Amino acid sequence: MSNLRVLPIDTEAEWLTARRTGIGGSDAAAVLGLSRYRTPLQVYYEKIGEAPAQIENTAMKMGKLLEPVVLQLYADESGREVRRIPGLIQSTDYPFMVASLDGYTQDSRVVEAKTSGHGADWGDDGTDEIPTEYILQVQHYMAMTGFEVADVAVLISGRDFRMYEVPADPELHDMMRQRFAEFWARVERQEPPEPTCQADILRYCKAQEGHVIATSEALEALSMLRKVREDIQALESRKDELQSAIMACLAMGGGDTLTDCQGKALVTWKTTKPRTTFDTKTFQAEHPDLYAKYLREGEPGRRFLVK
Repeated sequence: MSNLRVLPIDTEAEWLTARRTGIGGSDAAAVLGLSRYRTPLQVYYEKIGEAPAQIENTAMKMGKLLEPVVLQLYADESGREVRRIPGLIQSTDYPFMVASLDGYTQDSRVVEAKTSGHGADWGDDGTDEIPTEYILQVQHYMAMTGFEVADVAVLISGRDFRMYEVPADPELHDMMRQRFAEFWARVERQEPPEPTCQADILRYCKAQEGHVIATSEALEALSMLRKVREDIQALESRKDELQSAIMACLAMGGGDTLTDCQGKALVTWKTTKPRTTFDTKTFQAEHPDLYAKYLREGEPGRRFLVK
């Protein structure tokens, strides 16, 4: 790992600051547009220091607390000693690439520890079938270290321990370096990438008044949107017709459960308990001062209307 330098870190604040100096392993999938949880635009604003602070949830806390446990389970199962790097590593060849490895072994294997609430995204023990975000994370680490294998150890539901082996993909590494370089150039120029979803637009694109001439792409999207809305309306109408036919069968039969000839329940249509609601309109009329006292103004929104 001669092409790496270690950035010593003593505090959580220093670690957060150091992460902004480059693209880390947990950023890899998002920068490539392959993350289910973050977008390239979100990573961009994190790197320039304009994203809101991330709130640590219970799953994140448990992941940190259980990391030493998972690494110890890995050491016990594999017979390999896990070594740690005291800080963030940075590539001297590609300074925009940084990493915080959970560990590595003497025989040059990246070790990554994970926890998961369920095993739906994880394949059989011993394979390389792991979530895409984690594949790109360890490929990022191997691209930096030159190691040819990454072991991903995961504890699922607190009792199911598995180990996965991911081989290095040099062609993927070349593509990642190129895409990361392009992304980091945007960070340095403070030129944000295009939004990729509605959440990006709502969060980062400020509302402005005024008219914008539609591009050919926007006109095509509008035409397709109108067609999709018509299809949805037709499907909703058909759904109501089919549902009504089933409800009529139940009503005529005098029951609340539709079964097959073996008695297996297919549909239920049962009476629910009455819902208790707060009569806001009456309360406002009878106690206007008290009603006004507890009013809170939320953030302004934007309403999307197709004319």
